[in-house]
Amino acid sequence: MSLAMNKDGTENIKGVETLGLPYYAVTYIVGKTGVSLAVTSAITSALLWNWEETKAAFRKTDDPATEDPHRTITKKYAQFPEWGFCLLAVLFMGLAFLCSFLGKSGLSPIALLTAFCISAVLSLAAGFFYATSGIGLGCHAVVQMLGGLMFPGNAIANMWFTLFGSTSVGQSVFMLRDLKLGQYMHLSSLSVVCSQLTGTLVGGFTHYFLMIAILRSQRDVLLLPNGNGVFTGMSLSTYAAESTTWGIFSRRLYLSGQRYAVIPYSLIVGFFLPIPFFLLHRWKPGFGFNKVNISLFCSSLFGAIGGPSLSHSLLPSLPPGHLRS
Repeated sequence: MSLAMNKDGTENIKGVETLGLPYYAVTYIVGKTGVSLAVTSAITSALLWNWEETKAAFRKTDDPATEDPHRTITKKYAQFPEWGFCLLAVLFMGLAFLCSFLGKSGLSPIALLTAFCISAVLSLAAGFFYATSGIGLGCHAVVQMLGGLMFPGNAIANMWFTLFGSTSVGQSVFMLRDLKLGQYMHLSSLSVVCSQLTGTLVGGFTHYFLMIAILRSQRDVLLLPNGNGVFTGMSLSTYAAESTTWGIFSRRLYLSGQRYAVIPYSLIVGFFLPIPFFLLHRWKPGFGFNKVNISLFCSSLFGAIGGPSLSHSLLPSLPPGHLRS
């Protein structure tokens, strides 16, 4: 990776010519394809199956017949104002622009703003997916891919793009989860949001100081390929390697006609996967087509294709004589 990339994150042309373009295992490509299908199909599913609820969210008045009874109770308590959420969004976006500038990320303001726009759309899909399945939707790979395709040429900039584009999705889902839990417990939204902000600040500083302490005391261990059994830098190395691939080689590996073009194409295909089941449910409502979760199936490909569960499922289908041999 150090041969293919300069210190500022740009491509080392001589190093790339020596090493050539990278190759990936089939399981890795199938997993990334599944994640791409899952994310875009979750967007379509959220709109198709919740269209009436989506329209109701933009109405000025609530319909008592369809309103959550827990929501009816909590409306009597102190509410966190809508302008407060807008103020928090502007404040944290401004902080992100400041950090990006001071950190010399190489990410342009347009690219950072694009990351936030992608995060806003994916937050809706991830929130729907978590609410219906109880499982988090991994948007990291999709954000990284979009950043590499739209703003190529710098691996470090791709890391920053992925950070703000995908981490904010997870934080949004956590906030939605806590707000809904507080509603079920009949807590005011003001107290829930204040608790979230307090926990975020305390947790942020705690994680920062712990990170500094670990880096100072375990730096040599983190640089080892496998760590020491307690500390390892493998996940960071993987993150850096993926950012290098998407930031530098994205248009030579993933565009139309290239080696791994199936991954970005799967984003487009994913938008259409839930539509047949939606139409079948409208035709035969009692057949349970509305229970089919395409996003959940596609997202499971990443772990299932290389996991032991797939082998356990396929072994019984083989002839006994073949297994003994």
